[in-house]
Amino acid sequence: MANVMDVLRREDVQRIGIWGMGGVGKTTLVQNVNNKLSGSGSFSIVMWITVSNRYQETESELKKVQNLVARRLKLELPEESMETRTSQLHARLMMEKTFLLILDDVWNPIELDRVGIPEPQVHRGGKNTIDNKIF
Repeated sequence: MANVMDVLRREDVQRIGIWGMGGVGKTTLVQNVNNKLSGSGSFSIVMWITVSNRYQETESELKKVQNLVARRLKLELPEESMETRTSQLHARLMMEKTFLLILDDVWNPIELDRVGIPEPQVHRGGKNTIDNKIF
């Protein structure tokens, strides 16, 4: 955990991945990171999202991830087009000074830009931590 916390404090790191076999403690690690950083002032918002090992890059699955992120942001997304939802989520995250997005139980690639998550180069205060099994 100390290594993850050190890496998250570095300015030159915007995205980290934590991976390994099932049962080695990845979820416990990111849960502890979430608990330590939530409300600490290190990030304006910390979001821990469990994606699921059944995630596939379909519109309905993308909407599920969008809804989970939006719920953490207290943002209501319309049931309109994916482009509208993505744009609204992106705009809302850009309003945050800093944010940490923890994606847990990721088994397949997720195109974060299709969800509405700003690229770290676009949002300098954003960081993504991905707990995955097979990347």
